[in-house]
This record gives sequence, C-alpha cells and structure tokens, in this order.
Amino acid sequence: MRKAVVALQQNWAARDAKKEDPRPIDNRLDVGWGAFHDRLAAYSKLPVDQYPKAKRAQELVALLFPEGLTERQKPTERHPLGRDRAAEAPGAVHPRR
Repeated sequence: MRKAVVALQQNWAARDAKKEDPRPIDNRLDVGWGAFHDRLAAYSKLPVDQYPKAKRAQELVALLFPEGLTERQKPTERHPLGRDRAAEAPGAVHPRR
C-alpha cells in the first residue's frame, strides 16, 4: 500500500510540474457548450405540434441556460477564456487602479 501511495504522489507531482496551459481545453469546452446551446435553442423554436420534442428542448434551454450563454461560456477571439477570465490568463496585463 505504501508503494502505491508513494507512486501516486510522485505521479501527481510530475503532473503538477508540467504547468500546461489550460486555455486550449477551456476554449474547446466553451465552443462545445455554445454549439450545444445553439442546437438546443434552434430545436426549441420548432412548432411543437409538428415536433413534440421541441417542448422538451424549450424546457432544457430554460433549465440549462436560464440567462442564455454567460460571458464565461462565450469564447472571444482575443481571449479564448472569455472576458471574465482573460485577466487570469498567464501573461495577462493588468491595468493600474
């Protein structure tokens, strides 16, 4: 058991030492979430009498996106993390206060 714990600690430390940039993954998630929102929103606009699942799509849009896509879910061209998290990005320039 001790051997397994030591190996886990070593692997964990090696992973933390890499300091990989999370922005590409974050951007992919934001783009995917945005595409899911757009598809669900489009389906929810279909006439319910012809497309009964449109009612469920309306419910899901209201449940998952009560305020639409938030700024954190919208990637921007300048800042793939979105405007709210751009200041947290490595190498971000912070304005003087």
